[in-house]
Amino acid sequence: MDIVPKGITPIGEKLEELLLSYLDKIENAKAREAAGDLTAMKAIKPVNFIVLTDGAPSLCYSVLSSTAN
Repeated sequence: MDIVPKGITPIGEKLEELLLSYLDKIENAKAREAAGDLTAMKAIKPVNFIVLTDGAPSLCYSVLSSTAN
């Protein structure tokens, strides 16, 4: 059996969703920390995203670039 990549894979959209959710958690933790919760930022764990795909990624680099900025 051969596996042949085909079509687009919406990696960019999913990465954007995951990254924006993570950034929201960080912003909320910063706000809580500013309000006196000194452990808020410590509760945010680093994340790694491992991407496996069978097709051509869509918008992957532009999402990473715009989110990083």
